[in-house]
Amino acid sequence: MITHTIYGPLPNLNLTYDELKVLVAELLSNCSTFDFIPFINALSEHVKVNKTGIEIDKDTVYTGGLSQTDTSRVREIIWDFIVDRYITLGGNGHDTWPTLTITERGKAYFGFR
Repeated sequence: MITHTIYGPLPNLNLTYDELKVLVAELLSNCSTFDFIPFINALSEHVKVNKTGIEIDKDTVYTGGLSQTDTSRVREIIWDFIVDRYITLGGNGHDTWPTLTITERGKAYFGFR
């Protein structure tokens, strides 16, 4: 089996804003405190493994993470969650971005596990 390796980000996801928001919320249900970039990396791996919102040929491997467009969309979703008070800045001794913490309100919203 010949594998085609693409050195770069994934193609843009074919998920609507609402579908991506549901996916982000699903992954956040397993977090209490997290940093933005590692969360993006985890989301990217989830997308690759589960083929969520993307069609990747079985012989193709992408070395990169989410596209810049999708990273920006996730940042906007995270910001919406901050505005809705589901997430707050800081945590684990770091009081600013990029560290984020799920609030008590957020734990109820995300169905915290």
